[in-house]
Order: sequence, then structure tokens, then C-alpha cells
Amino acid sequence: MSGIWLILTGVLLLFSTESMQAANQTAQVFASCVLPALFPMMVLGSLLGDSMPSSASRTGNVLFQILFGFCAGSPAAARQLTVLDHRQPLPPAIYRFLLCASGVMSTMFFTGTLASKLGSRTAWLLLISHWLGALATGCLSLFLSHMRKPAALHTAAPQTLARDHRCFSTLLTTAIEKAAHAQLSILGAMMIFSIIATLFRTLLTRLFPAWASAHGPWLAVVWALMEIGGGALAVIDAFSAPPLWLLCALCSFGGLSIWLQNLLFLDGKQHPAKLLVWRLLHGMLSGLICSLILHWSGMAVWAETVSTVPPLSGVHLLAPIHANLLPLSVLLILAAHPWRGPSSP
Repeated sequence: MSGIWLILTGVLLLFSTESMQAANQTAQVFASCVLPALFPMMVLGSLLGDSMPSSASRTGNVLFQILFGFCAGSPAAARQLTVLDHRQPLPPAIYRFLLCASGVMSTMFFTGTLASKLGSRTAWLLLISHWLGALATGCLSLFLSHMRKPAALHTAAPQTLARDHRCFSTLLTTAIEKAAHAQLSILGAMMIFSIIATLFRTLLTRLFPAWASAHGPWLAVVWALMEIGGGALAVIDAFSAPPLWLLCALCSFGGLSIWLQNLLFLDGKQHPAKLLVWRLLHGMLSGLICSLILHWSGMAVWAETVSTVPPLSGVHLLAPIHANLLPLSVLLILAAHPWRGPSSP
């Protein structure tokens, strides 16, 4: 394993200029989009978690977590779920439902960043599909938990934590400190995967310049699969007519960066591989919902999508998502698999 890290270090040093440019671009995206959207919500989430009465009903906690996730986005929602679980331990099925249902991107990313590129109406279409995909993934997790363990929905730990009675100034300073440390972790995850995507793109461009020039949109998709902040903008710029269902699916998956950010705040309670499966399911369900909305509303873009996307090895992988249910079936089987390990709830 150490040999792999040495090779990666060598590649990083070899393409240090490109790596620095990727880090600078990620820092700009973080400062202009991520920090303004997440930092206030993380501070607010800490204050709410510390002041929330331990006698609050589970239904109220569930609704609050979902609404907070829809407003704040991920990974603020994952951090808030950990706070909630510490105060009132949740049954595994409910915990998994909330993790899936509230694991969404910030509303401001859609209504601000994407709207500036695609228009407000299109951004809201993507956001609604994104939310519906999250709720569908959460309901699917409940269904699979019920099929595997019918009693999982009714078991709960009776212990709760006492309400924090510190003064508001102390709570506020503590919340700001925690949020600041969390933001540094988020920036680190974004930079790591942005640099990896940049190195991948640079190597392909140097080794296969003709192929890389002809398949720019595919490289943008790889970027989005790594880090969605800059990757989503790259996808919009790379396609002459961006396939909205693909963009919605990529944003819902969130990239490996969002996956890692969620793991940072879940205290090891969710198996990393299974969390990745749930995020992939969210992406596929959101893309499917978006494509159905576009089809039913008469805004079908399939002809433009297929005609503007270069084939990869002679195969159009961006065919209508209705015909691509096999990966969805595989993900459903993986989600139902009883993963073993201390970190799997």
C-alpha cells in the first residue's frame, strides 16, 4: 500500500502546477458557494442540538432532521443527525432513513450556483427531483429494513441526554468553533478529490490527447463523480446541451467528496461501502424522477442529449435512463445486503 502512496506523491509533484490550480479553484468554489451556505447552518444546527429538549417526540425529531437537511444540505445534515442520535439514540432503520432522506445538497447550490448557469426554472426542477429522490431513497431503506428485520423499526434505546443549560454566549462560541473545524474538513475533502480528478484528466490529456479532446464531456463527468462543486459546473460547460437528468443524478450522488464528508461526521456508525451504495441509489432515483418529470411535462431532451454526447467505445452510455434499470437493480441488491462490521447500524 505504501508503494501506491509513493506513486501518487510522485504524480502530484510531477504535475504540481495543475494540482495547485485545482486547489485554488476548489478554494474559490468553497469560499463563494459552500462556506456561505453551510457555515451558518452548522452553527444553527449546533445551537438547536444543544438546546433541544430531550423530551421531544421522535416524530418531531424526524421532521426536523428532514427539513434541516433540505435547508442546510449535506454534510451539515449528517452532522446534525449525529447530534440527534447522541441525544436520543435512534433505531437503526430510522437512523438509516434519516441518513438517506436528509442527505441532500444545499438548496443554495441549486438556486444560486446552478441557477446562474441554467436559469431559475431549471434549477428548481433539479432541486425538486433531488428532494424527491432523497425521500424515495429513505422510504426504500425503510422497506428493505422491514423486509430484513421487521422489529428494527420498533426498537429504541431509552436513554437520553440532559438538556444543555450553558449561557447563550458559551453555546454560540462553542457552535462557531465546531463549525469552523468542520468547514476545514469539508475543504480538505473537496481539495483532495478535485486534485485527483485534475491529475486523472491531465494524465489522459498527456497520454491520449486526441481521445481526451474528443471526450471532454466524459472527463467532466468523472470530475463530478469525484467532486461535485466544480464538477457540476464543468459538466454544464462541457455539454452543448447538458442532459438535465444526468446533472441531477450527479448532484444527488454528490461525488466521492460528499461521501467522505458524510463519513467524517457519522462517528463510524455507517459502513462506508453501504453509505456509498445509498448515495448511488439516491443519484439514480433522482435522475429517474427528473427524466420522468421532463417527459411528462413535454420538456424531453433525449434527442439533444444523445446527439451532443460523444459515444464511449461505440456505445451511447447516456441513453434514456428508463432503459438503464440494471445498475439500479444491482444497487438495490447491495443495499439489502446485511453488511457486517461494528460500523454498520
